[in-house]
Amino acid sequence: ITHAFITTAALGTVDPAGVNSLAHVLTGGEALPPELLARWAPGRNFYNVYGPTETTIVTLMPQPMSPRGPITIGGPIRGVAATVLDRRLHPTPIGVTGELQLAGSALARGYLNRPGLTAQRFVADPYGAPGERMYRTGDLVRWRDGAKSALDVEYVGRTDHQVKVRGFRIELGEIDVAFARHADVELALTIGHTTQAGVTALVSYVKARNGSAPSVPELLEHVAGHVPNYMVPQAIMLLDEVPLSPVGKLDRARLPEPVFTASGGYRAPATVAEMALCAVFTEVLGVERVGVDDGFFELGGNSLLATKVVAALREQGYDMPVQMMFGDATPAGIAAKLDDLDPDAVIEAATSPVLAIRPSTSPHDTPLFCVHPAIGLAWCYAGLLAHLAPQRPVYGLQAPHVSGDDSFISIPEAAGHYVAHIKSIQPHGPYHLLGWSLGGLIAQEIAVQLQDAGEDVALLAMMDSYQLGDRWLDTSMPSVADILGEFGADLVDGEPLPADLDLNEAADLLRAQAGPFAALSVEHLQRLYTGYADGTVMANRFRPRTFDGDLVFFTATADEINAADPSRCADAWQPFVTGNIHNHDLPCRHAAMTTPESLAAIGPVLHRHLDAVPDITVCGSGQKEMRP
Repeated sequence: ITHAFITTAALGTVDPAGVNSLAHVLTGGEALPPELLARWAPGRNFYNVYGPTETTIVTLMPQPMSPRGPITIGGPIRGVAATVLDRRLHPTPIGVTGELQLAGSALARGYLNRPGLTAQRFVADPYGAPGERMYRTGDLVRWRDGAKSALDVEYVGRTDHQVKVRGFRIELGEIDVAFARHADVELALTIGHTTQAGVTALVSYVKARNGSAPSVPELLEHVAGHVPNYMVPQAIMLLDEVPLSPVGKLDRARLPEPVFTASGGYRAPATVAEMALCAVFTEVLGVERVGVDDGFFELGGNSLLATKVVAALREQGYDMPVQMMFGDATPAGIAAKLDDLDPDAVIEAATSPVLAIRPSTSPHDTPLFCVHPAIGLAWCYAGLLAHLAPQRPVYGLQAPHVSGDDSFISIPEAAGHYVAHIKSIQPHGPYHLLGWSLGGLIAQEIAVQLQDAGEDVALLAMMDSYQLGDRWLDTSMPSVADILGEFGADLVDGEPLPADLDLNEAADLLRAQAGPFAALSVEHLQRLYTGYADGTVMANRFRPRTFDGDLVFFTATADEINAADPSRCADAWQPFVTGNIHNHDLPCRHAAMTTPESLAAIGPVLHRHLDAVPDITVCGSGQKEMRP
């Protein structure tokens, strides 16, 4: 036998050693893991083909693939027309995701005796001849950016293979690719399972290679190192054999029911305070169970949800400031602090020069250092923890004015101050830096100063940070309402805060809102306001030097200021970096860069850069291309 088509699931059960006569192997119908490509492609022509039954099996096919090359599904074969359309049925540009539509003589007439379903999936072709139809595949794809052929298509995922867990939209195939990177894993399939409590839980079915027996804790540790915390499955089911249908595809109906056990480090609450905290965490985060050692932010929490925790606990008689949510944000850690609560000490810790959002546990850790925006506080970065690897420490650098010390007079002075704090935690590189707004400017100068000292800066990331310039100085000066907006307190009874709000009124307002920020006095607000104004002046005077390396940038595309000034874009930093600028557009305003929705886009990008995780793009019926 020299030519064969074998479904991906069936091919994965065969060892290619000794199978020498197969010169041409075509596979399809299931996800093609990179590992399977690496095993079968050497020494033969290997094709990853695509095609639903509704178009008479194979419809798209790439050129022969190299063992370590990208995984694509190629272009349409003769007799097939393929288009990629957005929701308005407009063709998408190269690199933009849309739904794959198929047409041509290979198209089926419809589903037997199912006129409703036929009308949904077989629709009029707006780009074909009168009366022609096209098939809506439900597969999300995009034309391959930079490909030699305009007909090279990469697969992004299924419209029905996405689930939402704790507010995060997850492409299940990305979890399967993470499992496939384990040397002992032959096949992995992750599904979204609805529990008896009505909560969506991630369940992964894993088949080990013959002769190996990885344990569930080992697999959990492995996958946690490659995906954010909220994508780590709640249950792993080990399979002795892969259930296949009569045509060789994975038979999902024969997968065993998942079993959820108290695996990992789950520890039940023991005290009244721990029970109250676990219950509130469960309610606010929308998860099925929280142990006393589970971190609030690792479970998907953010600063806004933290205020809801505080409000809920106050209703149960626990009077705690929201600042207590930073640091050891586990039920056990918070309960221990509640026993000996000193509000002044809590505020002092939360406004200290270095905020340990997730502290280091080893001297070999390489933390992410996050520089405060103009208000001076770094609390806003806590929502990143759910998107980063669990072992990645995160520290917030906070301005001295928040604790009553003098403000800086220039960004280079501020950067030098923060370099000293960074080195006290991590004496030598590689360093990872992130900054939002004013913090991005300071992070850029920190990176330059570290390089001047001979240190390696592995990551410089900036969130909507620009040189201010005289044109924007007056409009960037804050109001008291802007300061309250930094805490998410920008509405009163559904109405915007009055523009002429003064500091005393602001303090009264905070005290009247169930107390999440009630411990902030007029003096605290005055410090924050003065520091904000001083930071605005520093941004106006800043003249950046050149950073030797790449820049990861995030642009707030919905901000009117950015739209009004062409110089306020990522490319404006090109004269000040020697490498490439990797820009990521976010459909939000500048002030919303640290909302849960924005961090859900920013966090995975940072995760890939921090942990050298390949940029995973689904490329086939669940297949993935992994780019460094």
